[in-house]
Amino acid sequence: MSFSYLPWPLYVILLFGMGLYIIVFAMKGIRNYPRDFSIGLVLLATGCILIAINKTIESLNINNSKIWQIDLVAIPLGVVSIVFIFAGAYKGTKHDPEKHKVVRICIYSIIGTFVMMGILVILALYK
Repeated sequence: MSFSYLPWPLYVILLFGMGLYIIVFAMKGIRNYPRDFSIGLVLLATGCILIAINKTIESLNINNSKIWQIDLVAIPLGVVSIVFIFAGAYKGTKHDPEKHKVVRICIYSIIGTFVMMGILVILALYK
């Protein structure tokens, strides 16, 4: 589900607020969490802010032919942030077997999802 049905000012405020909250959360817990986890959170927050900037530019009808490049940066940034977050969670739970098992299941489900999406893209391209 996407929040793009919201009016653009509310959507932008939501994304900026979420991005700033994630940055504050990452900076407060930088000593408690693995560094990979904090880097992933900062990358995720940066992606949120970039998407908010993109929505603002699109909604104000600014004639800029380069706004598609913001999406080309924000989407891979989100994927890389997920990898960093799960790597940090994997490192952070290595001494707790139950949490470690949950993190491994989450990692396997994300990998499975990406593989299925890749298969769908390949099938769509060669059909």
